[in-house]
Amino acid sequence: EELKSLEEVLASPDRPDLLVSVSDPEAIRTRVKYCSGTVWLIASNTRHQPVKVKFSWKTSFATATVIGEERTLTLEDSSLTDDFGAYEAHVYRLQ
Repeated sequence: EELKSLEEVLASPDRPDLLVSVSDPEAIRTRVKYCSGTVWLIASNTRHQPVKVKFSWKTSFATATVIGEERTLTLEDSSLTDDFGAYEAHVYRLQ
């Protein structure tokens, strides 16, 4: 059901140009999507150990809602920082 709710987002155009950098690109794989005026980040940890990651953006956003986790993160200086458990993935809606 969760994937079904993201169907339109997953089919939308990729916008990797909006993401400037990822602090640990060896561990974290990303996909940036743009759908109906909203930017989405799909990120996953490919390692068996936890990692703290900082995502830096070209555009300024105020918050990132983590889909399915009922939490919202505040961005500072166009950057989003979050923790990933081993092999954990997060989907963010940036606003």
